[in-house]
Amino acid sequence: MERAAREAGVTLWCVVRANGPVRRSDAAELFTFTYLPFEQLLEHAAGLILHGGQGSALAALRYGVPSLAIPGRHYERRYNSERIAALGAGLHGQLTDLRTGRLTTILAQMLAGGSMAENARRAGTSTPAGRPEPVAASSGSR
Repeated sequence: MERAAREAGVTLWCVVRANGPVRRSDAAELFTFTYLPFEQLLEHAAGLILHGGQGSALAALRYGVPSLAIPGRHYERRYNSERIAALGAGLHGQLTDLRTGRLTTILAQMLAGGSMAENARRAGTSTPAGRPEPVAASSGSR
């Protein structure tokens, strides 16, 4: 990922598993974290690589950020990834898309400032402005 970021001329901030190993990078193009305040950072992001879960997919759209979703075998994530691609707001990817040559090409495509960013912004105007309010449920009789 370091080389892909360098070749694409971008800086990547990478959130890794909180309980897994974290490979620290000395490269100026790659920073790794176990947590980042997603909602605060997306308004400044030019693109997002995500797993395709509903929260991250909707947040990318809400903030008008083009994305590359790598959903793996999870149905919900695949569905979200395919919908983002159908909207023209990002790409549905595979794990092999994280290889340097392919990722460099994808990053350049996502960040070219073209229709993908515009489609993400357009799709973002139709998503809720904030997180849904929690709903209390009751299971008793009155």
